[in-house]
Amino acid sequence: MLDVNGPAIATLHTRDADGLTIVQVRNASNGNFIRNVFPLGLGWSPQELRAIPDQNGNSADEIAVRMTRDTDGLEIIQIRDGLTQALISNVYPIGAGLSTWTTRKFRAVTTNGITALAILSTRHSDDQVLVQIKSIQTGAVANNVFFIGAPWEFQQDFAVAPNFNGGDDGEIAVLMRNTSTDQRFVQIRDSESDQVIRNVFQPNE
Repeated sequence: MLDVNGPAIATLHTRDADGLTIVQVRNASNGNFIRNVFPLGLGWSPQELRAIPDQNGNSADEIAVRMTRDTDGLEIIQIRDGLTQALISNVYPIGAGLSTWTTRKFRAVTTNGITALAILSTRHSDDQVLVQIKSIQTGAVANNVFFIGAPWEFQQDFAVAPNFNGGDDGEIAVLMRNTSTDQRFVQIRDSESDQVIRNVFQPNE
């Protein structure tokens, strides 16, 4: 769901004829076609689609697509205007094109008064979990938020939580699993200071 002159739905497609990635935006109320958004071009495989709050002041949400380049695995998150499809920016996850890190998920987060991307990755050598926060406008790293490492590993998904300790910054919550005991818990860290705010443990099934 996103706001493009009212509630709209964006769906991600790959065209059978040539593999071109298309995001189609339709009115959520009546299903009417609004527009097609084309991120990048041929030779890129889509991985994830997100709606991002308006960045250019036209009151329409933006569309962000994480993709990998077929030739070498280079990763990119391309952000385009949901109304006009104009390019807003390209943001590259940590280790883009390298094999040392794998990008798992990304979400929008508010930090230091701006909207940024929180990009969750894991390191191959030791399953270290990192949420790297990058500016949407410049791609610069705003903060690195590290989560507990081995024998803990990332599970399923992560979330941007409301601010717990004052201010406007969102917090980062990651579901983790202990590979030795199967114990699971959600760790919540401050998106700006990297400090642990709370651990929420789940009973073993």
